[in-house]
Amino acid sequence: MNKKKLERLHEFEDVMNMEKLYNKTTEEIIKQYYFQTDHFIKSSDQGFQLTSSELTVLKALMKI
Repeated sequence: MNKKKLERLHEFEDVMNMEKLYNKTTEEIIKQYYFQTDHFIKSSDQGFQLTSSELTVLKALMKI
């Protein structure tokens, strides 16, 4: 398996870990990603906030 594919698998694994950590669905996590990146703020009504490293992982996955 090439390095790029392995990196993508780890990014998907990170999203699954986010689901467990925040007890949220992928859809809720993606909505929070867009909320934070569109509004450049760190809090919302979702009840959780993504870290900068989580935002980076999600940004990379959005390019797929």
